[in-house]
Formats: sequence, structure tokens, C-alpha cells
Amino acid sequence: MKKHIITIFCGLGLLLTSCSDFLTEKPKTFLTPDDYFNTENQMTAAVNGLYSHLGGIFNGEIEVGSANYNFIEYMGGYTVRPRSATTQAFMQARSLNVKEDNNAILGLWQYQYIAIENCNSVIAGIEASEEGVASEDVKKKYLGEAYALRAYYYFNLVRLFGPIPYKTTPTTELASAQLPLNSIEEVYAGIES
Repeated sequence: MKKHIITIFCGLGLLLTSCSDFLTEKPKTFLTPDDYFNTENQMTAAVNGLYSHLGGIFNGEIEVGSANYNFIEYMGGYTVRPRSATTQAFMQARSLNVKEDNNAILGLWQYQYIAIENCNSVIAGIEASEEGVASEDVKKKYLGEAYALRAYYYFNLVRLFGPIPYKTTPTTELASAQLPLNSIEEVYAGIES
């Protein structure tokens, strides 16, 4: 009986004490914009990461001649395959009858906009970094690289699609994800600026 009474009191003691402090976790590996751009090495890594998107148009199927950039060449009649296209996307390109749900077109669109979003985030992070984290020359160099890459991605998009959404700030809320189309002239003006 004594054992049961001790067990009950211990159980009540555990129920009455809060374990929220014990369960509260502080992530050590999750990076937020506030936690990043605090060192020159972080700025270097962020800008270097922007270059990984340059190969996006070369992604595609495993077989020869089925990367996304080949899709553009098929549309212009400049690429010839020794055998027929094996994917629906490339068959549409060869017959010049491209549907709106074509995955090669979607890939070309997505690669560029993912890269632009990352450029916008890096630009905002470097511009918001505290004084003394990196010299002004280093910041200008990295900002120049990020602006140039963003301009390149927009240049590809406007040449391929015509009027497109033009955005120069990182997406921080879902409401800012749906944007209207900007005219070709507005996009080129943004690229030049």
C-alpha cells in the first residue's frame, strides 16, 4: 500500500510540474535571414550558390538531346535527332504544337524563377547586413554578381515568354507570390537598371 501511495504522489508531482522548458527546442541547424549574412564567408557562400542555377536549362531526361535547352532548339528547327523524340514534351516541340502543360516549358520557367528568388534573397541579405561584416568593396562586388545573375535570368525569361512577372524583393508571404505580368519594356528597363 505504501508503494502505491508513493507512486500516486510521484505521478501527481509529475503532472503538476511543467515540462515545457524541458521540451522547448532551439534549432541549431536552421538558418533564417536574421542568422545569415553575419560573416563575409556566409556572403561568399550565398553568392557562390547563385551560380548553381546557371545549369538549370541543361537539366532534363537522361537520354541524349533531351535537356531543356534542346527543347528551345527544336522549336526553332535547329536541332535534328537521329530518332524520334521520346517524351511528349519533345514530340510537341518537333511538331511545333506545344501545349500549355508541357513539362519542358515548365522547367524553363521554374529554373529561372527559383534562381531569381535566390538572387533577391541574397541581395536583400547583403544590403541588410551590419556594418563591418564585410568591406564595402566586397559587398559591392557580391551585389554586382547577384544583380548581374538576376538580370541574366530575367533576360532569358523575357526573350522566351514575352511579358512576365518582374519582382526584385524576396518572397516573405504568400500574398506576394502571385504577381501581374509586366510588359517587355518594363522588364528590359528593370534589367538595365
